[in-house]
Amino acid sequence: MTSSLNDLGILVLRPIHQAKGLCTLIEREGGKAVQFPTMDIVPATDKEALDGIIKNLNQFDIAIFISPNAVNYGIEVIKQHWPEIPQHLVFAGVGQSTATELEKKGLMISICPQLGSGSEALLAEPALQDVMSQKIVIFSGVGGRDMLEQTLRLRGASVAIAQCYERHCPNVSPEPLLAKWRQNEIDIIVSTSIQGLKNLRTMIGDPGKRLLQSTVLLVISQRMADYAQQHQLSCDIIVAESAQDSAVVERLIEWNEGNSSV
Repeated sequence: MTSSLNDLGILVLRPIHQAKGLCTLIEREGGKAVQFPTMDIVPATDKEALDGIIKNLNQFDIAIFISPNAVNYGIEVIKQHWPEIPQHLVFAGVGQSTATELEKKGLMISICPQLGSGSEALLAEPALQDVMSQKIVIFSGVGGRDMLEQTLRLRGASVAIAQCYERHCPNVSPEPLLAKWRQNEIDIIVSTSIQGLKNLRTMIGDPGKRLLQSTVLLVISQRMADYAQQHQLSCDIIVAESAQDSAVVERLIEWNEGNSSV
């Protein structure tokens, strides 16, 4: 990446513990990262249900992780019960960011979309086409989509859901953010989850609605773009190839170059 973000004010909605890498890249390229986390990630409160699934981890053939959070919170509990993870277990992730987190934990990922990310992309992988009679555990957050689970069941798999974390809307004042926004210090918003967008809309309330609708929004999937368009959350929506920091920043630069040349 050789271009500059030319002092663009970029609002980053990621949870605070996941935003550092992206904000560093943005600043390195000349942008101004403004952090406003719209989700708090905490361990799942129903530990008994999670422990019950993980104690039987050796009975599963495939373990799917739906996000980096699922890796961080799921592997932590797994290692409490399994100092040595069952060697036959195949690991899968919905995208490259999730794969990277698994690799950081010293685990080899076998199934991951090479292009794109999300449940749809993972389900298109050849290794998940014929799963008849296989036992699959999906590590996810509480209240996530069930499309992955239902599709795998239709393909003949036995599926268990290991809910290992919860997403909460932070209880913080939006006034400092709104003040920056009104002073034209926010040029584009980066969101990597629909829930984060929902929480932003709730947190800024009616005073921020018009500001949101007049600001460019970058998302990481067509599903997110469709949601944002359906709910009229932005005047212009652009899509990055994945949730990886580098992919997000590359798309920001591409957009900035096109916008500057107009």
